[in-house]
Amino acid sequence: MFDNSIFGLRKLPMKAKKTGTLSVDEAIIQNIEEVEQQKELKLINLISEIIVNATLRELNETSDQVSEI
Repeated sequence: MFDNSIFGLRKLPMKAKKTGTLSVDEAIIQNIEEVEQQKELKLINLISEIIVNATLRELNETSDQVSEI
């Protein structure tokens, strides 16, 4: 990587490169973790919706049977 200076571009020291790379790697890891959390939340919401729909359907069917009697 290069850093701006008065005289143009100069090469950054190796340690600065590694530190910059680590922060980029950490940002990527954090981004991946956030995406995974969003996927988990969507899955939980989907499972909850399926359970609620199944429960409501069952209650609706049982209430229809009770009203027929």
